[in-house]
Amino acid sequence: MQAFVRLIAIVLCSAPAWAVPLASKMSLWETDDGSPHLFRALAYHLAQGVPWDLPRWTPDFFLGFGYPVFNYYSPLTYLAASMLSWVGLPLIEACTLLGAGAVVVGATGAASAVDRLWPVGDDGANRRSAAMVLAGASYSLAPYPFLVNLHVRGDLPE
Repeated sequence: MQAFVRLIAIVLCSAPAWAVPLASKMSLWETDDGSPHLFRALAYHLAQGVPWDLPRWTPDFFLGFGYPVFNYYSPLTYLAASMLSWVGLPLIEACTLLGAGAVVVGATGAASAVDRLWPVGDDGANRRSAAMVLAGASYSLAPYPFLVNLHVRGDLPE
């Protein structure tokens, strides 16, 4: 039960990083690098054919000659967006949801690292819980990982 309370606290403390873009309808089109990632997600979805297929060649890139972009640049991000699109979510909403999920997973990972590295003692349980929540919140509100990379640059795969 205590782990669940910690997880809820981490998600709530990281809320400014993931809830603001969802509530304000901030779009990847308005970011610096968002539109190429949306185009790549669409090309991945169109080249996929079936939901579990992993395409390597994109026939519409490079002036119609094709390009093996998914051999080199983050195919799993576009696979996740395409899977959400196969479920019925619009592709731009799928990419936004992936960004919000990345914030929550990153904050939970930072909290798990503190949990793993904090020395175990009888008196430090409350301090360890507070440190876990603080680590998750500070990682999700750090300038580069999410605030700049996700909301200004729109670099979802990074």
